[in-house]
Amino acid sequence: MLWFWQSWATPFGQGVPELLIGSPDTISRRLEQVKQALPDQDEVVLLIPQGLHDRSQILSSLELMASRVMPRFA
Repeated sequence: MLWFWQSWATPFGQGVPELLIGSPDTISRRLEQVKQALPDQDEVVLLIPQGLHDRSQILSSLELMASRVMPRFA
């Protein structure tokens, strides 16, 4: 993740993003804080680094994001 960001984003003036790690409730709380601080922002980019997790872990993370986090912001 850091290699990707330092190679593709930092050269264009973007800092390293906050890494969100935790339960769906933890992620939702942090996203809600960001939403309150940046009310005009209406997009979030989800990056899951490939190669660090196996397929089942990635699918599990995507399922939790889709079923327990995203509906709170629909």
